[in-house]
Parts: sequence; C-alpha cells; structure tokens
Amino acid sequence: MLRKSSLKAPADPGIYRCKTVSGRVLYVGKAGNLKQRIHQHFQNPLSPVTARLLDRSHGVDFILTNSESEALQLEYNFIHHYRPPFNIRLKDDKSYPVVEITQGDPFPGIYFSRSPGPDSFATPPLADSRRTRALIDLVMRVFRIRNCRDSEFHRGVPCLYHHIERCSAPCMDKGQEADYARRVADAVAFLRGRKAGVIRRLESRMNARALEEKFEEAQRFKEDIRLLREFNLDSVVASRSGSSFDAVALHLGGDQATVLRFPVEDGNVVSRDLFSFSTFSADPATAMREFILTAYGRGNLPRELAVSPEPAQREEMETFFSEMAGHKVRVRTPQRGRKRKILEMVSRNLSLAVGRNHYPSLGEGIRRDLGLAHFPRRIEGVDISHFSGGERVGAVVVFEEGQPVPTEYRSYKIRNAPQGDTDAIREVLERRFSQVSPPDPDLILIDGGVGQLNTAIEVKRRIGFRADLISLAKREERISCETGVTLIYPPDSAERFLFQNVRDEAHRRAVTHHRKRRQKI
Repeated sequence: MLRKSSLKAPADPGIYRCKTVSGRVLYVGKAGNLKQRIHQHFQNPLSPVTARLLDRSHGVDFILTNSESEALQLEYNFIHHYRPPFNIRLKDDKSYPVVEITQGDPFPGIYFSRSPGPDSFATPPLADSRRTRALIDLVMRVFRIRNCRDSEFHRGVPCLYHHIERCSAPCMDKGQEADYARRVADAVAFLRGRKAGVIRRLESRMNARALEEKFEEAQRFKEDIRLLREFNLDSVVASRSGSSFDAVALHLGGDQATVLRFPVEDGNVVSRDLFSFSTFSADPATAMREFILTAYGRGNLPRELAVSPEPAQREEMETFFSEMAGHKVRVRTPQRGRKRKILEMVSRNLSLAVGRNHYPSLGEGIRRDLGLAHFPRRIEGVDISHFSGGERVGAVVVFEEGQPVPTEYRSYKIRNAPQGDTDAIREVLERRFSQVSPPDPDLILIDGGVGQLNTAIEVKRRIGFRADLISLAKREERISCETGVTLIYPPDSAERFLFQNVRDEAHRRAVTHHRKRRQKI
C-alpha cells in the first residue's frame, strides 16, 4: 500500500504515475503543483476509489514539464498509451466501441474496435454495440470496404462479403488501389459527418455512368445515395463539418460522473450517448477535462464542443486539440443562441437520466408501472459470470435512490450449484439472504429472462424475503416481473437507463471477479 511518508513530490508542474509492484501503471495524473496534488490524495476521508488506488499502488514516479500545457499533452499521451484502469473507463469492463478504418494499410479495412491503432481513423466512442455494427454494415454496403483480417486477406480468395456485394475483393484485384483509396476517403468523410459532400460526389459518378449508358452501375449509385440520405436520425456519429458540433453535459455525484453527449448536425440532434465513470476529482470542471481527453482522440475531433460545465484548463485544451487536429477546435459554454438552447436540452435530459432531484417521482413511476409492492429505494442487481461453464462467480451490486453504493457490493464463488446460470442464481440468493448485516432490498434485478426470474421467485417463496423481483433480458431490454407484468421502456427513458446501469454494474463486478480468479489459477 502506498504511504504518504514514502513520497517526495516536487512542487513543479508535471505528471505522476501510480504503479503496482510489477510496474503496471494504474493511474496517470497531471498537476500544476505535483506536491500539492499528491497531498490531496491522502486527505481524509478517502473516497472509495482513492482508497482502492492507494491500496494497490506501491510506488509513484514523476515526470516534470516546463508548464501545465506540456503536462496536459503528456497526460493525454500516457493515458492513451497505458490505458490505466483507474483513469476514466467508459464502460463496465471495457471501453466503448468505435468504428475503425486502418488507414495505415495499402487496402484499409473497417472494423468494430475498442482499441484502435495509432495510424487508424476512429469515430468517437459509441454507446451501443449493435448500432456500431449497423453503421459498419452501412459503410460496407455503400463503399465496399473489406472487413476481413490480414491473414484472410493474404489468402487471395474472395469471401462471402464479396459475393453479397459488401466488399470489392481487393484481395483478388490489387489493381483497384486508386479506386479503393477514393472509396475509403469517402467512407472516412461520411463517418466525420460530411455526408452532403459524399452524396454530391456519388451523384456526379451516377450521372457520368448514365451518360455512358452504364445503367446498372448508375442504378447502384442511386441506391447508395438513397441509403446515405435515409441515414439521419438514426445516425450514431456527429457531423464533423464546420457548422456542426457536439453538445456535452456532465453531472458529478461523489466520485461518480455521468456524461450525456448529443452530436449535432446542422442544428439537428442526430444521436444520444450516455457515459458513466468513476473519477478522483471533486471538481466538475476537472472531471469534464478528464472526459474530453479520454473520449476524443486523433481523427475524431469536432470543430466545436459546447460543454457544461466548462472544463479546467480550457484554453490549453483548445491549443492542444487544435494542433492535433490541424484545424481550430473550440471548447466553450455558449451563453446565448441556438447552441445554448441545445446545451440546455442536453442538461435537462441528463438530469432526468441520473434522476437528480427526480428520484421520488421516478421510483414511484417504476413502482406503478411494474406493479411493485415496495417503493424501489434500494435496488440490488445479480449477475453470474463463467468461462465455458467453469469457475463460475456471482455478483450483487447495490443502488440506493438511483446511485451505486460500491461499499456494499458483494462477490460469490459458486460452490455447489449444478451447471447453468439459473442454479447459480439460486445459490447466490440463498447465500445473500443468509447474511444478517445488509439491509433488505426493495427490489432485486436479475440479469436474464423468465427462467432466471422463476428461480428467484422459488427462492423467495422458500426463504421468505420481502423484495420485489424483476429480470432484464438483453436482446429486447424486456423487463419481466414476478407479478406477470412485462414491459419495455423507451430507449431514452430514465427508467431504462437506471435498470441498464444496475445490470451493467452487476456484470462488470462479476466479470472483474471472474477475471481475478482465472489469473490466480
């Protein structure tokens, strides 16, 4: 465990890295005064996140810089290089997915990725895996870019995607390099939001084919243009044209931050991405700076970010990102006009999503919708994790009035249950309610469908605990209740976000515990 007495930090600007005994980087931080910042980490009372970091850290090293601006750039580089687990991680046990195009290759491919390469183009992080794959499918349909790995590409045999007209098979025809590069450039422009320019170029090619009486090729371009035109309200990336921007609002409660981002294209909101993460900062401005540094990397910077609150070191960030992107990047909190109205709309939606000042009405609505016997003040989520049926573990997480309570999370090694999640859930619930110390929950959410719910109902009847029982199935996000009620909340509703957050947190806890057990073995 790291102790304050063992540290001798200089009173200079720079960055610091907390490390394990083996040298793994756990956290990268920046400060204008390193001595003062390190001292702040040891101030009582320690937050749960800080306590875990200090417990796992066995050393800190310092890298001095000439200014805070230099420290900012170094912090960004180290976070994206080391991906430290105690810096912002934007999704349970993984980062959010992106669409990656490997521009460093002679024939670039398009891929679903969580860690894009340094030479690749990548979209901003996306909050929905299914929508990310749908976007990749659209790009392949329109631009015929390969999706195969290099090992398959070098075999020189066209795959199924070529036969269903999703790929132009550059593995068979290396002579199409110039045409392929043009299609890749159009795909990147489209992913950056420059849809209008891409459509104009496709229309020009369509008209040229029609004049040459190549009507089948002209019809194909016409179909591609139709697909791109229709891809608007369901779009998952922000426009990167000069007239568009990203509107971002942040709410900080304790060490838990929630961010809502609305990419805006020509004044129209085209998507909604919700992120949650733990942060060391008690200052919303610093937490916003951390989010921007993590979420925006090379190749996916908009020309403007409308933010609330304004991030710490805003001017240094503008300079840093402008040099990185090769164009002017503005990070501002607009005070009037259309951008201000959109940012206010984002803030209102964020307040609804996190239940800030609204949980009594939100909880009462949930109780009424699902026919619950109790107001769901304390919700517990249950999940099971295993690898091919082996080394199964269970997790129970706790939310009170919509906020996580990590100190009351519990993990269980499955000891006696037969193979299958339903029997493992039975064992976890039996052991959970054999303990006297935790208060009784009002609502228990089981990750799964009706089968898992029925198992929980059987345990409740036998043991006699008071909590209401529901399950949440991933495919449709359908909620099933012990009362027989089934319900699917709207995608942008606060109720759906709350239950997904409980489910995802239970999954993260179970996966983390399972990974530790596998490492020990």
